[in-house]
Amino acid sequence: MYDADPSHRQAAARSERVLNIYGVECPPINGKGSTLKHPKSDDTAEHILKIFHPAKLHLQGYKPQKVQADGNCFYRAVSLGCFGTDKFHTLLRMLSRIEVLLHPKAYDISHNDYIDIFEDPHHAHYSYDELCESISKDGVYSCMLAVACTKSVIGKGIMTYYPPKTLE
Repeated sequence: MYDADPSHRQAAARSERVLNIYGVECPPINGKGSTLKHPKSDDTAEHILKIFHPAKLHLQGYKPQKVQADGNCFYRAVSLGCFGTDKFHTLLRMLSRIEVLLHPKAYDISHNDYIDIFEDPHHAHYSYDELCESISKDGVYSCMLAVACTKSVIGKGIMTYYPPKTLE
């Protein structure tokens, strides 16, 4: 059995205590997307989807929305999609950190039982320590392992799309 390192369990417990002390928890997932009064359209994302994945734009009311590009954009986008606002991005990052710290077997690429869910030779693999560090810092972009652990946190699938090199 591959359990979390005692120091990782302690760090996760400290994070959980902070959430409990302040009574912080995620609201229920509304499944309706943004409830912003004046959502900003993400024209770049829409352009990319028109070229490479036009069916996405024809789904019921689907329209890419812009979030602040501050290194927290992944967590902001998940918060916007789940809760209708991006204001829970820090909480999602913290819950993702707890997930990684408590379940290293699922995220530690050096473990013998680790299964590479991406099966892509071009996918950048970060060490467990690098993942723990990056997921813990505000304003640091998210790798695909961060996407995977956030999926576990919210209990919903997350679809990402990375277009080919050129937009021609």
